[in-house]
Parts: sequence; C-alpha cells; structure tokens
Amino acid sequence: MNTETHILTILRDPATNPLRRAVLISKLVDEHHYSKIELAHILKKSPSYISNHLRLLKLPDAVKDALISAILSEGHGRALSCLKTESEILDVFEEIIRFNLSVRQVEQKVDLLRAEKREYGKLNDDMKEQTRLISQATGTMSSIHRRSNQLVLTIHFPYSIVGFNKIKRISEILKKG
Repeated sequence: MNTETHILTILRDPATNPLRRAVLISKLVDEHHYSKIELAHILKKSPSYISNHLRLLKLPDAVKDALISAILSEGHGRALSCLKTESEILDVFEEIIRFNLSVRQVEQKVDLLRAEKREYGKLNDDMKEQTRLISQATGTMSSIHRRSNQLVLTIHFPYSIVGFNKIKRISEILKKG
C-alpha cells in the first residue's frame, strides 16, 4: 500500500482525530497536489469539509492540544477557526473551558463577534447625513470615509476665487466655535 492510499484509508476512518485528519488533508494537498475539490470527490465529502479541516491547522497550539486530547470537539474547533485573531480565538476558547459551552453556543458567540466586527468601521447614517449637510451648507461635494483608525472628511472646492472664499468662510465659522 503506497503512502497516498494509506493516508486516504486513515481519512475515511471516522475514529481519526479531526486535527490528524487536517494534517493528512494538508499533506495530500501540498505534497500530492490534490485540489480541494478532487480530494472532496475522492473522500465523498463536500469541498467545505476539506476547507473546514484545513482551517483547523491555523488554530493556536493550545486549541490544537484541546482538539487532540478531545477536550474540544471538532465542531468547537471549526467554530473557533472562523475567528480572525489569535486573541479572539483564545478568549472564546477560555470561555468554552470555563463555562462548558456547547458547539451551538460557541457558533452563536462567534457569529456575534463577527457581526460586531463587520459593523465596526462602517459609517453610520448620522455621519452620512452630517456629510450631506456639509455639502449643502458649503455648496460643494463632500465625502467621508474611514482610513485605518481615522475618519477622513473630504470637501471639494473649485480652484478659483469662489472656492477660496468658501474655504475662508468655513475657517471663520470654525474659529468662532
């Protein structure tokens, strides 16, 4: 039996630890040049099954150790692997251990964290309305966007005496406070 066949046999065994499965899948992808889709077809699994296992390899060592020792289930690991930063993963991992969270509870917590991150940095309607009011008050086009940890307000003035006078007027208003 060649190495490739041996790996596929181990992968088909439901008793194989999820992290060992992930390592073997990675080996087939990297060393034997299988695509994720080809591998999914051979194993009679979905491509997301392959991707989910490969994501387990990106987890911090403490979480991997918990997966190996069956302190965490594959479902817990899969949910944690959706988080972006190691600190987020370790924070939720600590909560799983401390409060004996179920996979469903972890999935909900991860979804909530990801939703908060998606909302963070989006410009709310009030900021957009203020930008519209600035455009209206100055008679110019203005825009607002987020760059890193700053808001950038851009006001477009015509390159003329009219534009200069508008800038001067705004400057005087800002001085008055």
